[in-house]
Amino acid sequence: FQCLMRKIDKSFAYLNYTNKDIMSYQVLARKWRPNDFSEVVGQEHVVQALSNSLDKNKIHQAFVLSGTRGVGKTTIARILAKSLNCEVGLDSKPCHECSTCVSISEGSFMDFQEIDAASSRGVDDTKQLLETVMHMPSSSRYKVYLLDEVHMLSTQSFNMLLKTLEEPPEHVIFILATTLPEKIPATVLSRCLQFNLKNLTNTQLIERLSYILKEEGIDFEDNAIAQIARAGRGSLRDSLTIADQAIAFCEGKLTDKEVAKMLGTLPSDNVLKLVKCIAERDSKSLLDNLNEINQLSVDYFRLIDLILENLQLLAFAKVSEEILDQIDLNKDEIKYIVNILNLNNAELMNKEETQFSSNLYIKLRNISNACTCKEDKS
Repeated sequence: FQCLMRKIDKSFAYLNYTNKDIMSYQVLARKWRPNDFSEVVGQEHVVQALSNSLDKNKIHQAFVLSGTRGVGKTTIARILAKSLNCEVGLDSKPCHECSTCVSISEGSFMDFQEIDAASSRGVDDTKQLLETVMHMPSSSRYKVYLLDEVHMLSTQSFNMLLKTLEEPPEHVIFILATTLPEKIPATVLSRCLQFNLKNLTNTQLIERLSYILKEEGIDFEDNAIAQIARAGRGSLRDSLTIADQAIAFCEGKLTDKEVAKMLGTLPSDNVLKLVKCIAERDSKSLLDNLNEINQLSVDYFRLIDLILENLQLLAFAKVSEEILDQIDLNKDEIKYIVNILNLNNAELMNKEETQFSSNLYIKLRNISNACTCKEDKS
């Protein structure tokens, strides 16, 4: 019996140790998820509308939050649920300390249900949902239903929701989140307030990533953060996931060269070298650079995207040099390339004008000769 008890104690000790070990690290996307509307990045138009409606107690019965992945749909829905049910009061700034706010953050609040519409898309699932709608909240003001990826619901399920969305009980709020709003029937959209969440700009992503990495005590180079932001393609969650991967790959210090190696791309300066070779029409240097790139495990589709982004930047810089203050590339190098392209365009225009003039002269001479021949014959 004593041996058995020792084994049980060891088992519990092992479980406690492993649980502490498992929970010792939390990914950046979860750790830095906004808890308040003031922390949401890049969605000011949505935050302002929701904050005003909460402060004035003019709350719609259904919302549609649409946008690409990782821009804040679920986050905004959770903050809205906190604001609606905070025990301190109905306000756009929840306290984050009451049992309701803590339960919603932990995902254990009974009156806030997150439903994956992709796996619960059938008529029976919708019928079961509508049966629970009529019940009063257990311990809060509102029952909030978040239907994630709602465009995956079947046509019959959407039709079943119509009446409830139009005239729901006073204690029920629906939040429909989707990445494809065009697949939601117009009859559903017309019953909801629709908010289109925007992709974050590279500047917004760089500022947020820099702030988080500084708070985490991680060293980084500005060009490395710029690469991560571009790879995130407007999604803050994707950018933070890539940053997590970069932290592991670079052993805590994010450098431009190592991040480029991880992403299978080239550092920004190397891409600018390729563009410079093209502008200078230096075919030998271009081939040498391409041969060096060929020895690396580079994603060529991503390389083409980076070259096109640099060419677009050069086109903008040609119109206004003020845009150079918003980027991290070598400004003198960019100005040099823009000047070369301007000279090349001028040479090309001169060649085209000369060619046009000569062609026009030849045509006029032919017409004159033809007229002269006709006069001689007559």
